[in-house]
Amino acid sequence: MSARRVVVVGAGPAGLAVARRLVAAGCEVRVLERQRRAGGRVAGEDKEGFPCEPGAHLLSSADVRLAQLLSEAGAPDALLPLRSAAECQLRGGWVHEGRGSGWRALARLPGVGFWQTRRLLRLPRLLRRYAPNLDREAPERAAPHDDRSVADFARLYLGEALYARWAAPLVACDALADPEQASRVLFLLGLAAPPDAVPALFRGGAGSVGPRLADGLDVRLGAAAEAVESAGAGGALVRFRADELEGTAGADAVVIATPAPVAAELAHSLLTPAERDFFSQVRYAPAVTLEVALGDPIVPRAVRVRIPPAEPGPLASLLLEPGRRGDRVPDGCAAARLVARPDWSHAHLEASDHVIERALLHELARLYPLAAERVRFTRVARWPLALPRFEVGAYRALARFAPVQRDVAARGRRVYFAGDYLAGPRVEGAVASGFRAAAAVRADLGL
Repeated sequence: MSARRVVVVGAGPAGLAVARRLVAAGCEVRVLERQRRAGGRVAGEDKEGFPCEPGAHLLSSADVRLAQLLSEAGAPDALLPLRSAAECQLRGGWVHEGRGSGWRALARLPGVGFWQTRRLLRLPRLLRRYAPNLDREAPERAAPHDDRSVADFARLYLGEALYARWAAPLVACDALADPEQASRVLFLLGLAAPPDAVPALFRGGAGSVGPRLADGLDVRLGAAAEAVESAGAGGALVRFRADELEGTAGADAVVIATPAPVAAELAHSLLTPAERDFFSQVRYAPAVTLEVALGDPIVPRAVRVRIPPAEPGPLASLLLEPGRRGDRVPDGCAAARLVARPDWSHAHLEASDHVIERALLHELARLYPLAAERVRFTRVARWPLALPRFEVGAYRALARFAPVQRDVAARGRRVYFAGDYLAGPRVEGAVASGFRAAAAVRADLGL
């Protein structure tokens, strides 16, 4: 029997995860990517020895699926946990470094204090209650708890101080979410991560990851998919354009690993009313990011600063990484990544690089004055669809979407979806959704 053919649309983390798993299962897989570089949000190009980290994504040592994918691609050490990184928070224009761990560290947060942290005694009991449904591999299981926002939940159980200085910054900075609108499930799933998890980066920069994940795969760059259509019983085809020429790729199955609006447009003619309703409800946060190469270490160790929503200014977060001999940043230098808040980003998506650089460099110099005179070069990136929002109701929508997918597959439709909007607003979520899509394809094709 000849190998099953599968076409994957999109060479981001989700699409490459699908492709690698299906190739390992014996499928002939072709990946179509409209950009000229594989990697999606983790694509980039290094400059003057400085790593490229243009996305608004956050990595963690708890990203087990991402680590697994990197290992399968022959790069098991590509994820670099920042074990000595300082977790900081901004208040009143001053950067406050967190010290210690657990409730003691929270008690030292500016504006919290010891007495407010007593409310955290409720948290283990609450997490035990919700734990059976908090599955980061299958987030739709948490649908029964998708009835409150992070703000409502945290204010009720933790109080205003812990909400404003802990819960709100976690979701606003790490997921670019509005705590007043984001589902409490997003917050609870974050708490379900291992307690010793630390921030992480790509050891060689994001620019090295996409090509490594694509290595050995049949990836056609510059191929823009235009429509996914049925090809009769048990088959599908993709119409695409490459170098101004139209093409068609037929397959036993097609996996669309793109942002939700793109996926809905590509598969429009095949979608059921329930699927169209689901895709119409997916919302994204935009992001503008600025990478800054500095000719001075500035700080003795890596620093990640969360800016709470209550603080004025355009920034959501800042990562400042000093260089050392043999490290990813050149020795005697530093690299900074500034991520703007969604509202500011939305208003500046069409702004010139100069306007964005001036505004965000002003914020960097305000927090770290020495940086103002040490800038070597900057890079601006714009992400209209940076991260899915996961507002209240998003997990219930996922719970309705999952059985619809099983039903259309049982009736012979061989079109599948993958992407962070199906799992969580991180690269880890994108990879996890890719693994799930690959497992569904294998099951339906009898592999």
